[in-house]
Amino acid sequence: GEEYNRVRSALFSSTSGSGGGLFVQPNFTALLPQFPEVSYDTLVSIFAQDCVSRVKVAHAVHRRPERVEGYCERWQAGESLVDISETIDFPPCNL
Repeated sequence: GEEYNRVRSALFSSTSGSGGGLFVQPNFTALLPQFPEVSYDTLVSIFAQDCVSRVKVAHAVHRRPERVEGYCERWQAGESLVDISETIDFPPCNL
């Protein structure tokens, strides 16, 4: 409901100034005072659910042969998988 949307908005607005993406976690402890009725574990869970959802949506895009070929070329040219994954906002373990 409304409270969930407020929490989710706060979680992702707190990471927007630092590049955002899957690699930047919000400071969950700093957000706790804004939502005294929400536990630390709940904040982490909401954040994780959104990350999983975004990976599922993006998976088909990043598994296309032309994309995979481009990632392989970048990797063979010396770019690390972590750097590649950060530029496409997709976990390196899924590349």
